[in-house]
Amino acid sequence: MKLWASSERRLYDPRIDDRLKQLFDAVVSDWPFPLWELQINRDGGYRTAERQKAIFDTGASKTLQSKHMKGQAIDITLYWAGTEKAIWDRYSYAMVAGYIRFIADSLGIPVIWGADWNDNYIIKEEENWEIDFVHWELKEWNNN
Repeated sequence: MKLWASSERRLYDPRIDDRLKQLFDAVVSDWPFPLWELQINRDGGYRTAERQKAIFDTGASKTLQSKHMKGQAIDITLYWAGTEKAIWDRYSYAMVAGYIRFIADSLGIPVIWGADWNDNYIIKEEENWEIDFVHWELKEWNNN
């Protein structure tokens, strides 16, 4: 699987933490889901404070203090392979989350998936699940 040029720009932005670059490089290079592609969504990389406020104001973010503003978060979107048709199925994202978590653990990169903020492997179900199921951020050990 190959990232689209727009996803590459978002992932390799110099403001994105190198650990996230390493993680998603590994995820993409050994992608085991031939029917799907993973991409970094439009606002899924670095965000300015102004952009974060605009996203917050629409309700698409729950915070003004996003780790996106520090380059410590990535949001993904899944697509059907070879198309620009996005997949919006929580079970597909949960399956991919297991894979991303496996790769992160094997690389020693501490991450938290937005659908498991407690980091207890229990997926939270919410009405607007799309916000959290796409989100990955670095876990700082002092924030356990």
